[in-house]
Formats: sequence, C-alpha cells, structure tokens
Amino acid sequence: MFISDFLDINDPVLTFDKFMEGMDLKKYLKNVPKHYTGRNRYNSVDMLKTVLFGFMSEGYISLRELEDNCKTNIRFMYLMDNETPSYKTFENFINDVLSDSIEEIFNDVNKKIFEEESVDLNHMP
Repeated sequence: MFISDFLDINDPVLTFDKFMEGMDLKKYLKNVPKHYTGRNRYNSVDMLKTVLFGFMSEGYISLRELEDNCKTNIRFMYLMDNETPSYKTFENFINDVLSDSIEEIFNDVNKKIFEEESVDLNHMP
C-alpha cells in the first residue's frame, strides 16, 4: 500500500506537493555534500518540501517537531517517502544546503503563487 492511498484527494499536502513539483527545486540545492561512504543521503528535494510544508502548516515548527512528524504524521511521511530524518539531519540540511538560497526560494514561491492565482499586486495598499 502507498501512503498516498490514505490521504484524502483534497488533502493540503497533495496540493502542496503538486505545486512544488511545478518548480525546479534542484536549483536551490547547491551545497549538497557528495556521498562517498556510509548510509545514503536523504532525498534533498523531499527534505526541502518537508521543511517548507512544516513551516507552511505550522507557521513555526521546531526541528524536533519535524522529526516527530516524519514518524507519526501521514502528511510528512508522504513527503519524505516514509523516511525519518533526525532533527540534527534537518538542522544540517537547513544550515549547510539551504542557508544561501532561502530568500530565492521565498521569492520564487511567492512569484509562482502570484502567477498561478492571478494575484494583482497593484491593488495592495
């Protein structure tokens, strides 16, 4: 069985995932360290989507909450393909991989929302 089978067709995580797949997320993942030995790395695109969804759904979410949600929340399990990174893995990912592109991600996501939803910023005060 797939985790997506347990999600309602109108679940926000499915809308979020579809929206994010319409973007080139790999361009924000510039500093992903190379894998040489040991355990395989988590999928960087899945990590990015999980971090963004966590902040989108909670407003603010601690790294320990992200870790816990990946173990218990079906939405986060779906985004991470049932993998469970630790809070330290999320911390390293945010600090080492995302720190240089956070503003670019924010700007590009907002731009895409404005384009897809036909938001007219000229009517803003």
